Amino acid sequence: EELQSNYVLGVGRFSPDGRFINIDCKAFKINGEPDGTYVGVDHPVFKDVSETFDRPKPPRPPFDKPEGPVDHIQPLSFSKGLRTYPDGSTITAVGPANLHVIRYPDGAHQFWVTGSLIITNGTGRYSGARGVKTVGGSTWVEPGKPLTALDEFSVKTVEVYRIIRKEFIAYR
Repeated sequence: EELQSNYVLGVGRFSPDGRFINIDCKAFKINGEPDGTYVGVDHPVFKDVSETFDRPKPPRPPFDKPEGPVDHIQPLSFSKGLRTYPDGSTITAVGPANLHVIRYPDGAHQFWVTGSLIITNGTGRYSGARGVKTVGGSTWVEPGKPLTALDEFSVKTVEVYRIIRKEFIAYR
């Protein structure tokens, strides 16, 4: 298993109808070295943006025994993306995302996203790869700007890829 940790910085844009979000980012290794790009599409599925302010209740014990209850949290978005490396190799991934927003006293908002995506394929050195991608990201929304504004916004994420290349997978 190959483990990669990196971050991406870029911009997000809504589709004209507000139903999809495209992100276009430059990727960096944790030490700040440029490491390719990441582009993706999110499809929020909440009915009202106020749902993003809800948060789950704190989980109930026990935590040290294999028993419940475990609350089921409904994803508020779904994502797909393409990671491109400097050598031209790529990884594709798809999966659910959770959204959460808080409002600051000055009227600004912090918007967070967490995602758990499945690596579905790739090209170059990652052709036929499988694995998972975990992402945590955020954007700050200035005071007075509605969360549903279609303006361009900043994207900042931390990403972890756990990859198994094709040559190490025993296919059925």
